[in-house]
Amino acid sequence: MKNFRNKGLIIYILILSLVFVNGFLPIVYGDSEEVQKEESNQKESNLEPLNKENIKNESLTQEDKSKEDPKESKPEEKLEENTKSKPEPEEKEQKKEMLKANLSLEIKTDKNSYKPWENIVYTVQVKNEGNVDLKNVIVKDSITNLNQNIKLLKIGETKEIKTIYNKFSSLEKRVKVNTFIASTKFNNESITQNKKVEVKLLKPEIIKKKNSSSAFIEEHEIEKFPKEYQKFLDELFKESIAKSSIFSALSTYRNPDPQFEDTITVDKTAESVEGCREYLVTLEIDGEIPQKPIDVILVIDRSGSMNDGSAITYAKNAAKSFSQTVLQNPNSRVALVSYAYSGSIYGWGSINDATLDTNFTNNYNLISNEINSLVANGGTNAEAGFRTARITMANNSRPEANKAIVFLTDGVPTVSIGNWYGPSEPTYINNHAQAAINEGQNSQNVARVFTVGLLNGVPAQSLGVARSVLQQAQDSGYYETFSAADLTQIYNEISENLNYIAKDAVVKDKINDNFVYVEGSLSSNEATYDENTHEITWNAGTITEKTTLTYKIKAKCSFEGGNDIPTNDWAKLNYIDVNDEEKTKDFPVPKVDVIEPLKVDLGPDLEMTGDTVNLADNIQINSGHPPYTYIWTSSSDPTWVSYDANPQVSPNEDTTYKLVLKDKYGEEGCSACIAEDEIVVKVIRGSITIEKIVINEDPSTKFSIWIDGPEEKQWALYIKEGETKTIENLKPGNYNINEIVPMNYELVGYSQQIVTISSENLHQTVTITNKRINDSWFYDDDEKPNKFKVQLEQ
Repeated sequence: MKNFRNKGLIIYILILSLVFVNGFLPIVYGDSEEVQKEESNQKESNLEPLNKENIKNESLTQEDKSKEDPKESKPEEKLEENTKSKPEPEEKEQKKEMLKANLSLEIKTDKNSYKPWENIVYTVQVKNEGNVDLKNVIVKDSITNLNQNIKLLKIGETKEIKTIYNKFSSLEKRVKVNTFIASTKFNNESITQNKKVEVKLLKPEIIKKKNSSSAFIEEHEIEKFPKEYQKFLDELFKESIAKSSIFSALSTYRNPDPQFEDTITVDKTAESVEGCREYLVTLEIDGEIPQKPIDVILVIDRSGSMNDGSAITYAKNAAKSFSQTVLQNPNSRVALVSYAYSGSIYGWGSINDATLDTNFTNNYNLISNEINSLVANGGTNAEAGFRTARITMANNSRPEANKAIVFLTDGVPTVSIGNWYGPSEPTYINNHAQAAINEGQNSQNVARVFTVGLLNGVPAQSLGVARSVLQQAQDSGYYETFSAADLTQIYNEISENLNYIAKDAVVKDKINDNFVYVEGSLSSNEATYDENTHEITWNAGTITEKTTLTYKIKAKCSFEGGNDIPTNDWAKLNYIDVNDEEKTKDFPVPKVDVIEPLKVDLGPDLEMTGDTVNLADNIQINSGHPPYTYIWTSSSDPTWVSYDANPQVSPNEDTTYKLVLKDKYGEEGCSACIAEDEIVVKVIRGSITIEKIVINEDPSTKFSIWIDGPEEKQWALYIKEGETKTIENLKPGNYNINEIVPMNYELVGYSQQIVTISSENLHQTVTITNKRINDSWFYDDDEKPNKFKVQLEQ
């Protein structure tokens, strides 16, 4: 193969040499001979090329003027004649000759050429070329509405003015011409300078013309126009201003006269769902599909690899089934384009690698026969297939029809227009692949584009390239399969999506400031959330049936809640309706009831008068979503934790207990579902101090005191005259004090015999007074108890 290639290359070079020697080169890279001829004719037209500032000074040079009129006087003489006035005194004439007023005017643009929808920025430079200051220099241009007064222009001074032409130009115009004028007066004489300016306007480039057995196609490079400019073109179409073939080809993609009802409806709802004050928002777009006629082009790969495994047979069957379905509407039409590459491995691609096998027709037998006649052979020039389909659609489709291109391939592009063949198994997006992508995207200007990849024969290293080309070239659906038998099902699915309710549908939804978007909750990969603007953008694309988008929001943790709270500020649907008109619809704004944040109140602080106390006897919980989680901690014991709803505690000292309460969504971390409160448990403990006074007492005598307290508890102590003793850590309650009076003594009295311990009176003192009554040498020491009856106050 290597030797064969070298020999072939040598023969090829010899042929080229002979061709050049004979002065004839039939091979044209990129453009055809017709295009070259057209460009040559264009150069010979009366439109002169612009200089680098795009300026053409229309004032004639003196040499040109002399040629036009040999009898014409010199410029100085002519100026003198034009400005000649009534005879003046000699001294005024001398003064006039000394003072000379003159202006110069220069115009520049910011670039060499412009597209018809682009603003043209002019920079106007006015200079005082005379020897006297000029006042009130008026600079005008009717095209840009420039009318500016330079109040003072000093000698030699240059003033610069910028002005913009911001109106659209039609596609037929090649040059924008306008005239700037600078004028003033000096000594009652008018001084004026005119400058005529021509700016080049770019047009869609004519690339190639092609003759075929079915039709004559003139190809145009169609750009994606800005929407506002497309509106401008539509108006021109309606007014029948533009008549050129280029404009006609472009404008057929827009329907100037709506014929079908726009049935699009929008709805938006919000409902509470699981989560901390969360809501599910649903956006819905619906409508009825009108039975519009369809103009669809089937673009079929007939390269040699389509012969593998009967792929071409399955493709033909799928195409025929598709055509039969579409043509059930007698107003619909189908066209057939097929492509391959029939050159050698030393050749390059051409537009002729694709053929228009059948122009638009509603005759199923005709289209079926053409499909059956397809023969697979050669390489893959996908660019040529897309381009031929695009041109056919632009020139031959109907304004009132829905337009679609269905493109099928079983591999990767191996050649493109004007580029050498190869490689056959690319591993990256090369020039052939990029050319196919570009042409597919250009085709989106005239029709919706569907792509189908039969990938079972694509080498593993080229699979990514094949997918990338088909995904980037389409705007209405990419389908792939590894089995040719699936093609009929894929084509049937596409046929169901040819008519639509709306296209280029984009939804913008601004979330209300009281809510936040729940990350990851969008139901569609075609939707995104911008955290800076709080807006959701949903690229819904072409709507063929009821379609919905759902997402979740939740109330901000700091929001206090309320009823009838709007979930969003606004939501809008921008789309192109069935009549190719740009429309906008507003979604309704749903409202929801937002419960207030979770709150907990443990009530007043507690006094522990007994051994234990319940912490949550007085708890109040407001709002939240049960069940609740309780987490108790203690200030006096860091290791103590309780998860009980109402724990019982028995602190030894005053202690602060903290409760962290969470509802069922509290683990999400939002403070609206978490609440805290604290309660202090005061340990109520008192004391009783006993003082002993004995009259005529021997200090050595002990007296026995008994104290009966709550819960049948008793305390006993022995005390001598003059002593004090204290019993501590006494619980609140009533305490009865009794003394066992010994022989030879009598009880004088108690300062208080019943003592009440409370939070107001925790510490009590009882004085017991006795008197010795027997001072003789003989006495009895037997003790005699004193008993009292006590009535306790509740």
